[in-house]
Amino acid sequence: MLAFIGAADHLHMEPPPILPIAPTLYPCPFVMGCVMSFEGNVQAIHAHLCQHGIIYNDRESVTCPYMGCTKEILWKNIPCHIKECHLRIRRTN
Repeated sequence: MLAFIGAADHLHMEPPPILPIAPTLYPCPFVMGCVMSFEGNVQAIHAHLCQHGIIYNDRESVTCPYMGCTKEILWKNIPCHIKECHLRIRRTN
């Protein structure tokens, strides 16, 4: 944005405003007809699964609930598996 400062007509450049970056939202692949979406982090994936009543004991081996996936994994690792394998979001260190 350009603005004139003072009576001397000096041109001054103002920095652009810093806008927050909106998180990427992913459509639900777990239940047909679900119109909810979720963020691509393990907490949001886990919470979305729980909203659908998809809940197991952390140490229980379950089939991935992602449509078309048949991989058997410990329940506690399902959100990370979905994030990395299906949403293709890699870990950042």
